Amino acid sequence: MKKGDDNNYLLLRIIRQNFDIHALKRSVIIAAIIGSVLTFVNQTSAILGNESLVKFKLILVFVLPFIVISISQVLGKYQAEIDKVDSQFQFSHEKLLKTMVSHNIPVRALVICLIVGSLASVVTLSNFLLHDKNTNIDWYFMSQPYLFSLFFGAFSQAISYQRHIK
Repeated sequence: MKKGDDNNYLLLRIIRQNFDIHALKRSVIIAAIIGSVLTFVNQTSAILGNESLVKFKLILVFVLPFIVISISQVLGKYQAEIDKVDSQFQFSHEKLLKTMVSHNIPVRALVICLIVGSLASVVTLSNFLLHDKNTNIDWYFMSQPYLFSLFFGAFSQAISYQRHIK
C-alpha cells in the first residue's frame, strides 16, 4: 500500500477504531426513542387511526437518527483521543453546553447536518416524484433532518467526548 493510499482509508480506520458494541447499543436505543417521537409528531393522525402510516417516513425517522448518533459518537471519541494526546490540553470538568460549542464539535455537527440533511432531501424528493405527485411536498418533514442532525449531532458528540476524555 502506498503512503498516499493510507489517507484514503482514514475515515474507515477512525470508524473501526472508535465504534464498538456499546456505541452501537446507544445508537439503537437513542434512534428508537427519537424515531418514536418523530413518528408521533409527523404521523399523529395515522397513529390515532384516521389515516394510514406512510412507511417511507416511518423508515426515515428511525434510520437518520441512527446514522447521525453513530457518526457523532465516533467523532466525539476520536476528538477525545486527539485531545488526550495533546500535551497542552487540560480537561477540567466542562459543562455539556461548553463542550458542545468547543473541540471542533460545531463544525463537525454542521458537516453531518449538511450531509445527512442533503441525502434525506434527495431521498424524500425522489420518493415524492416517484409516488406522491398528487400531494404537496411536506416542507416541515424536509427540514427535520437538517435541524435534528445539527442538534443531536452536537449533543451526541459532546456526550461521547466527555465520556472518553476522562
